[in-house]
Parts: sequence; C-alpha cells; structure tokens
Amino acid sequence: MPSTAWHMLRGVTANRKPHLDESESLPSLQFQVDKVMAGRYRLNRYRRACRFKARDYMPVTFPQILAMPLHTALVAHPDFPLQLLGLIHLRNDITQYRQIGADEVLRIDVRNTAHREVDAGQEFDLCTDVYVQDELVWESTTTVLARIRGRVKKADRQRQADAEPEETRRESWQVRSYYGRRYARISRDFNPIHLARITSRWFGFKRPIAHGMWSLARCLAAVDARQPITAAKIEARFMLPVFLPAWVTFVTGEDGRRKRFRLLDASGRRPHILGWISPLDS
Repeated sequence: MPSTAWHMLRGVTANRKPHLDESESLPSLQFQVDKVMAGRYRLNRYRRACRFKARDYMPVTFPQILAMPLHTALVAHPDFPLQLLGLIHLRNDITQYRQIGADEVLRIDVRNTAHREVDAGQEFDLCTDVYVQDELVWESTTTVLARIRGRVKKADRQRQADAEPEETRRESWQVRSYYGRRYARISRDFNPIHLARITSRWFGFKRPIAHGMWSLARCLAAVDARQPITAAKIEARFMLPVFLPAWVTFVTGEDGRRKRFRLLDASGRRPHILGWISPLDS
C-alpha cells in the first residue's frame, strides 16, 4: 500500500487549483493493490471505534478504510489538478455482495471518473472495487465536490422529504472531541480538519469535524448490532458536518424491505447524514 501520510502531505502542500478551468478535465487515474489483508489488530480497533460487534466478517464499511491509501494516492498524484484540502465528501454508495471474512485476502482497484458540472461546482467519483480472487465482493462510489465560490447548491428537498421514515428507533449519542484523532490513526486519514481546533481553524472550521465515514460507520454499526448486514446496497448523503464534541440523534425507520436511517443534530431536526439500506435480491 502507498504511504497515506506522505501522499496527504504532498496533496496538502502542492500548488493546485480549487476547481477546474472551463476547458480542463480530470485525467483518468487507476490504482490496484493485491494481497491486502485487514489485520486483526487494526480490525478490532476499528470495531471498537465505530461500535461494531466482534464477528467473523469485516464491518460493511471497513473495505473503504483499506482503500483509503489508494484514494489519497490518486488525488495527490502529480497529474491530478485539484487541491486535496477543500474537496467535500458528498455521498457514498456501497454495494456489498456478500460478507467478507475477516482473514480473506483482497485485491482493491480504485479509479476516478470524469467531472460533472453541478450547481455548487464540479463533482467527480472515486470508484472502488474489492475482489476475493476473481469474485467481486464489494464496491463503492464516493462522490466528491470541488466547490466554486459564487455558486449556490440547491437544496435537495425531495430527497430530504423522502428521508422521513416512520420512526421505529431513536437514540442519542455523545461524540467526543478525541474521536477525530482516534479514527485518523485507524483510517490513516490525517486531514487536519479532523484533528484539533487549531488545525481545523487553518481551513475555516471553528472546531474539528468528525470524519464522514466514521459517522456513517457508527450508524451502520447500530443497525448491524440488531440485524447483521449481509448482501445489501447502502446509500448515504452527507448533509452537515458534525463539529466535535457534540451530541447527535440516531433515527431509523422501515419502508417495506428498505431500512432508512438518519443522523441528526442534538435537537433531532438538522440532518448530518441521510441513509438507506436495501437488501440485494438473491
């Protein structure tokens, strides 16, 4: 695996653009690493940090952690023209075709798509495929935004309205100030906005913010604890950052075979994450 810290440093310090010029396009980059294993020690630390129960398979979000060094290497590549800091994580769609054994050996492929012009700027996807030998067992699409000043993102009111399930479960969680540093050591995502008040202020945040993938993993761990996630598609929309420390509200509901979940602020009104879990047809 490439060194995440080295590529993060290179991506942060490189003189790059906050967004593409009108005539520019993103180059197509692709990385592949085989013989990847989770490692029991790191896997157990991840479970504890995100509250997943100890089981014989990887948590559904853990392959994203294994792919993190490749994501960082891609956006820090000399041919990649955008600044690493300032990119906004908007969405994550995960498809798990089957549970992945904790000790299985994986091949991980990562690539980016061309950019798309949207209301708030320019979007692109980081696509990740995970194989056991030649079997595709897991894939994800991470959608990222390069914001352009002066452009305003239109509220996705229909999607938010659709995210109001009939509530079946509600609970409050405390998100402590050190969670960002702890998750950074496990995930190797040392983006300064997650680490401390002083480093987050360098980039315009009043306090450090929780990693989006930690927040999503914490939600899915709560679901998995009651009903293990097997073959499923997971859709997550990141709405507002969680500033550390914080209290948040977790809500779930049922919609036929599909489960909906939300991570809200302490008041239970403003959304941090809107999500859906749909079982794959056998």
